[in-house]
This record gives sequence, structure tokens and C-alpha cells, in this order.
Amino acid sequence: EVHGCLGCQRDVYAQGSSDGSLLLSTSLEGDAGRIEALRASADYSPCFHVLLPPLTGEGGEDSSQGPGEVEEGVLVRLHVQQLAAQFLQQELEAMEARLRLYQEQQAQALERLRLRTARDRDALCQMLLSSQHHSAPPSRPVAGVKARPVAHTGNPKRKPASRPQHDGEMFRLDGFDEDEAAFPSSEEEDSDDGAGGVAAAAAVPWMS
Repeated sequence: EVHGCLGCQRDVYAQGSSDGSLLLSTSLEGDAGRIEALRASADYSPCFHVLLPPLTGEGGEDSSQGPGEVEEGVLVRLHVQQLAAQFLQQELEAMEARLRLYQEQQAQALERLRLRTARDRDALCQMLLSSQHHSAPPSRPVAGVKARPVAHTGNPKRKPASRPQHDGEMFRLDGFDEDEAAFPSSEEEDSDDGAGGVAAAAAVPWMS
């Protein structure tokens, strides 16, 4: 039995009915680079693994088809739809598996980051406290300070207060001459004290 490709309209392989041998066509593409380029093209279907022609606006149904052909067309559509649904289901399951794996990897990465952050936090606190301990001067008791008298000096810019001057004639005291001093000198006070002391001693008798 010979099997062909509907896309390129070529025979692909033949399978023996008696021994199950498989014969491949010599026109098949064997270059690995060429095959990869065809798989990367927009005409390659990842679901059916074939190169498909561009889609036209025709529905693919002919009104002249008999009842048998219409029924066969329906079966073909159902079979293709089933293959497409299975492919999408497999891709969905594969995506969910990748998401679970990615979520587990991200959770593990987050846990490693949390542990690293806790370690860095403790290391930073230890460094700051150690630096503060070494930089602070040792505390010493403060001895009592005795107050010392401070000599107040006058302000050199401050001028001495001048005595008030009285205009006009001063009052004259009775019994004093103008040439006579208003207060006795120190010699006169000494002579007066000696004379007054003798007179007082003569006037007051000592009691026996």
C-alpha cells in the first residue's frame, strides 16, 4: 500500500502487506538544515506536523458530492477536530506542568533570598553596633570642680563717671574761714586725741 502527501502531492512511503516492510521514497528531504527551515516556516503545522497550503475562502464542500462522500467528509472533519483537541489538551497539561515547576523554582529562590536577607540583616546590625562600640570614648567619672574667684576687670572702653558740677556759689558754714580747711589733718587729729585722752583721764577718777 502506497501512502502519499496531500500537501505536496507526492508518494511518501509504501508498506508491504505480507511482511510489513516499509519502503521510503527517494524524493524525501534528507537535509537536516532544510528540514529545520521548513519547520520554522509559517506553513508548518505544529499540531499535525505537516506543511499546509495557505487557507482559501472555499469551504471544501462540493454540492455535486454524493451521500457517501458527504458522510466521509464529516468523518474527516471529526477526526481532524479530535486530533486538534488532543493536541491542545496535551499542550495545556504541559503548560501547567511548566508553571508548577516554575512556581516551585521561584518559591525556592524566594526562600533562599529570605534566608540571605535575614543573614545580611544580622551582619549589618553587628557591624554597626561593633563600630559604635569602638568609636565611643570610655566613660569616666567627672571629678568635682572647685569654683575659683574671677577678678572682674573694668571695661577699658568705659569712661569713669564724672562728678556733678554745681554752678553758682556754694553755701558758707558759720565758724569756718575760707582759708581754713574743712577737715583737720592727720597730725592735728593725733595731737587732739592725745590731749583729749589726758583730759578725760584726769576728769574721771579710777575706782579703787
